[in-house]
Amino acid sequence: MERLVEAEHGPGVPPPSRATFYRLLSAVTSGRHTLGSARTRRSLAQRPDGMFGQLTAAGPVR
Repeated sequence: MERLVEAEHGPGVPPPSRATFYRLLSAVTSGRHTLGSARTRRSLAQRPDGMFGQLTAAGPVR
């Protein structure tokens, strides 16, 4: 991380504190399960995007 900060902002720039780094990391990876288990990532990747179709009513409407 220190090398990336130096490459982006130049030498001598202090890196963020550990707590700040983890807060930023959790904000960036929110909802993606990037740091979760491989099983979770695989099962989420194989989920369908949404509903398969519309559900129509089979009986009369009251």
